[in-house]
Amino acid sequence: MQVSSCLPNHLLSGKEGPSFRVCGAFLLPNGVVNLYERCIIACANYTEYWIRYVLCMEAYGNMDLANNALARATQVFVKRQPVIHLFAARFKEQNGDIPGARAAYRVVHAEIAPGLLEAITKHANMERRLGNLEDAFSLYEQAIGIEKGKELPLVLPALYAQYAQFIYLTSKNLLKARKVLFEALEHAQFSKLLLEALIHLETFLPQPKQIDYLDSLVDNFILTSSDSVNTASATEREELSCIFLEFLGIFGDAQSIKKAADRHAKFFLPHSISDGGLHK
Repeated sequence: MQVSSCLPNHLLSGKEGPSFRVCGAFLLPNGVVNLYERCIIACANYTEYWIRYVLCMEAYGNMDLANNALARATQVFVKRQPVIHLFAARFKEQNGDIPGARAAYRVVHAEIAPGLLEAITKHANMERRLGNLEDAFSLYEQAIGIEKGKELPLVLPALYAQYAQFIYLTSKNLLKARKVLFEALEHAQFSKLLLEALIHLETFLPQPKQIDYLDSLVDNFILTSSDSVNTASATEREELSCIFLEFLGIFGDAQSIKKAADRHAKFFLPHSISDGGLHK
């Protein structure tokens, strides 16, 4: 059964939750509470139901009922669903309960979904908003350390790339961001995501650009992928080659552009119309 089959249409007319204005025009607060409570048996396993319940109670100004519904959701009915804890963290932060927000994130990190990139990113962003930039950095570093210890660290490349971007956007520390990506190349699976992040970051770094180094990385990525030792697809290899050619078009010299364009033609000309490195 879907949540929409349980609640009337006038409670479900918003994309993010109930239409509170319309909802309030139809039912008194007690009537709304009774309606939600009657739906528990049918809808209690749906996180959307609980989120709508909490937001509706908040809209009526009844924070006791909102917090009660949130507690039942996170502690009993949908306690194993990361999305309800991420919602709880955001809800608590917006209502000034910072310790409660941190506790909600910790539940996800430690119990529900360790290594979940969305949780790490949102928690770090919250700490930045609170002015705790070093704490935000620590969250990424702790998550990277945990992920490196796994036998199959699947999210490690994305975690490194996200951390490097976070450093650049929040502190403008380009050298620290590049150091993170260099470390990623040593510990994470060679991937388009990491190399694209490194090329993008290099555009903001002062001259001289590390063109030869980047070229060797791109070359290695294309060659190893074509030998099928790497999981990168032909599309990913071609896209990275195009990205590097665009970078060289701005920062490279004639020889570096020719070298990369020749390589691109050799590997990808059958799959694209090559005009010296421009996108198809």
